[in-house]
Amino acid sequence: MNNQDLHQEILEKALRDPVPKPWRKPIIIFVSIFLIILLFNYLLPELFLYLNGRINTQTPNGYEITWNQKRIVFNSEVYNQLKGMYRTLQTREYKACLLGKQEGSAYYLQEIYWPETYSDSVYHVTAAPCPPETLVSLHSHPPEHCVVSEQDLKSHAAFQENNPTGISAIQCGEERFGFYGHES
Repeated sequence: MNNQDLHQEILEKALRDPVPKPWRKPIIIFVSIFLIILLFNYLLPELFLYLNGRINTQTPNGYEITWNQKRIVFNSEVYNQLKGMYRTLQTREYKACLLGKQEGSAYYLQEIYWPETYSDSVYHVTAAPCPPETLVSLHSHPPEHCVVSEQDLKSHAAFQENNPTGISAIQCGEERFGFYGHES
């Protein structure tokens, strides 16, 4: 027997499983099920948040969004400023007060007021309140994190004390907005 045959025989013997191990299959099944459960526990909540955010937000048609039987119309300067701000500040949230005029159920957003920011991070912003003439109190969220938080609802309630017909908004993409608040 030459050296090459000996190596071939050793390799074939090593590849064979001479004794089946009955405990292997249940352990592999258990570990697989455990990993699938971990995967679903991590991915499903994120998937539901993503889908909820996509359903409850929209991109403007031109410069206009229809929400809750209201027309929200950005002038081009306001819209482009918001897009630019979002593009440059994706590592932290910001707040903007959108001013303009309200005619019936139409909100014409013609100016941005940037209130003083006290603290900000990728998931939080604390800023001075918007002035009473603000039509829309807007703040940003990270990309595709478009769900209104409990704190967002509390901030909106405080905003409405100064402006009962004011609405609030989240910008969660350069061109993605979600509105909430004034329902009547």
